[in-house]
Amino acid sequence: MEQIDEVMAQVFNIKASDLNDDINMDNVAYWDSLRNMELIAALESKFGFELTFEEITEMITVGKVREIVSKKI
Repeated sequence: MEQIDEVMAQVFNIKASDLNDDINMDNVAYWDSLRNMELIAALESKFGFELTFEEITEMITVGKVREIVSKKI
């Protein structure tokens, strides 16, 4: 999970230690639709998999990102 958090922290320009499962697009200034696509591309590149449309649409909180990516790696 540490590697997932590192990717999110880099994309959202925040400290990995500040991430928690409840963080979402509404409470991270840099988490907009463009950053969401950057996050998806960064995760796919880092871990070597492709996310489905359904997985992407479910990734609305840090907790869901962690859950979905953890199942794929």
